[in-house]
Amino acid sequence: LYRRIRDLAPQDWTSGELVVALMIADAANETSLRAYLTSPELNWLCRMKGRTVRDNLQKLSERGYEFRVAVGKDRHGNTLYGIPGKRSEYQVPDIFTRLAKGAQVAYGLVDKPPQGGTGVPP
Repeated sequence: LYRRIRDLAPQDWTSGELVVALMIADAANETSLRAYLTSPELNWLCRMKGRTVRDNLQKLSERGYEFRVAVGKDRHGNTLYGIPGKRSEYQVPDIFTRLAKGAQVAYGLVDKPPQGGTGVPP
């Protein structure tokens, strides 16, 4: 997963966004795409302060790459992504798996296009 993010992340991501995404991907399970990390663990892995990690996760979300898994809503209706003292759940967006499969087909590494694809060029 780390290599997928490294190779397929958009070029306009900031270095902070990239580091946060890479550290989550590195900690994630290859099959479920999920990682379970406390805030201090993620902060340490990224070598960033908590506020900086949260800001980068928010920027990624605004770009359409949500790594955080919601755990509920607060009394004001705002989405909660973690509970103090508990491990937060993160998930690598599935788009990176789909892009990786598409790249394998494009480079001739596999013969079969992803399901739902067509052999007819646009």
